[in-house]
Amino acid sequence: MNTTPRPVHPPLRDASAAVPPAMPPAPSPAPPVLRLVAPLPFTSYPNQPPVGPAEALLREALERVLALAEQWEETDPDAPHTVALWEALG
Repeated sequence: MNTTPRPVHPPLRDASAAVPPAMPPAPSPAPPVLRLVAPLPFTSYPNQPPVGPAEALLREALERVLALAEQWEETDPDAPHTVALWEALG
């Protein structure tokens, strides 16, 4: 049996314990910016004035589509695009 002592190795360094000296620590993240904006009220009732910019845009777009459908109905009522538009509108 060999009684020669084994060489002792230095303990391994824990890599997660310290930041390497060449790398500065990362700054802490900034807190989220709170926006103090009141939610827009929503109404889906007919004949009500629009209550927000999104609803106003939707109503304007629907009015334009209906005007276009009525124009097509007068000029070419049996055209496929006229029939398809009226079917889509219900």
